Amino acid sequence: MLDGRYRFVSNELARCTSIEETDNFWGTMLEGMPADDVENWDLRPLYEACEYADEHAGRSQSLTEAIGTSSFPQAISGLIAKRVLQAYEDAATEFPYIGDQLVQVEKTKLKEAKELRYSDHPLLKLTHEREASQPFEMGEEYFEYKTAHLTREIAVTEEMVMFDQTNKVWNHCKNLGEAGRLTREYLILDTFIDVESTHILSELGVNYRGYRPSGTATDIWSTSAPSGRDNSGNSLTNVLEGWNDLQNADDRLAQFYDNSKEGINDQSNPGKIMGAPLSSILVLPGALRYAAFQIMGTPQGLFDAEGTINPAGKGGPLHKPYIWSPILDNNSASTWYYGQARQAMKLKEVYPFRMLTKNKDQSLEMMRHSLYGWVKGESYMGCAWYTNKKMVRCTA
Repeated sequence: MLDGRYRFVSNELARCTSIEETDNFWGTMLEGMPADDVENWDLRPLYEACEYADEHAGRSQSLTEAIGTSSFPQAISGLIAKRVLQAYEDAATEFPYIGDQLVQVEKTKLKEAKELRYSDHPLLKLTHEREASQPFEMGEEYFEYKTAHLTREIAVTEEMVMFDQTNKVWNHCKNLGEAGRLTREYLILDTFIDVESTHILSELGVNYRGYRPSGTATDIWSTSAPSGRDNSGNSLTNVLEGWNDLQNADDRLAQFYDNSKEGINDQSNPGKIMGAPLSSILVLPGALRYAAFQIMGTPQGLFDAEGTINPAGKGGPLHKPYIWSPILDNNSASTWYYGQARQAMKLKEVYPFRMLTKNKDQSLEMMRHSLYGWVKGESYMGCAWYTNKKMVRCTA
């Protein structure tokens, strides 16, 4: 005997006369269903409700439209997809994910491509009467990016339904959603750190690199490149212990030219933008978040004489926001970063994380494997650096 929501489902499905109508019914049900209500559905009673509806309506059990029942695969696959997507969204607030704060997200329809970048960023030039203005030209410099198809699936077997292993299914959903979010995070941070052979996309090539000027895999962090006023690179030895270390990072960042013949951060050219961008942030491993809190949170410098004002304290010129991730600790618990990553990195998405569910054309294949439901979580994306002049890396 069916009761409550299962009786309602059975009665409504019995009125449906086609796969399209059952699709519409479940689509409406899922759209209006609170996310926290999904796990209140049990596999066996739901299966029985769908089975009863088919029997009551006298529907045939065609292999092209039915696995056990004609509507259960749609029902369970839709519920699973909704739960996985909810877990994907929840993960962003439950864990210290920082990836989306480091990149600009852009849509793409290409698996891999070359993108031109402006190599001339001069100031406007005085133009006299009847004199032709000079062009603000696109240079021939380009950067290459690659994207990849990332997937996992969940299959609901006959045993899961017959023995009502509901909790197992919902746990799978939660784990898949969290895995989707974590994969995105690793893709961004592996590119940010430049981890080479252990990069999540390393299968695309040995020692995969996210920085590919002119299509050549290149180290993003270097003690000699890019060249600034002192011909110093964007990687320096600089332990995070006090405000002086923030000043060192700020000074190093300030000396880099933009992609310009004239330079925008060059103090030898009056009128250009001078100093590191005011919107620079610190990107830290978890182990250094306490040091940053102490440095930024005290009115007096940690190692300064009594009465000395801390320039990294609230309202000071070196008071900067910071973000942190334990994923960075896996690479180094003492290395930190400073600058504007979002001005230098892009996440290219063919499509973000999404769910695909079983359809009637897949029924025969599902029958062979005794599957009552099937969903796949997938994303298609890639991450790339577009300049090495917007961030500095500080090592111990």
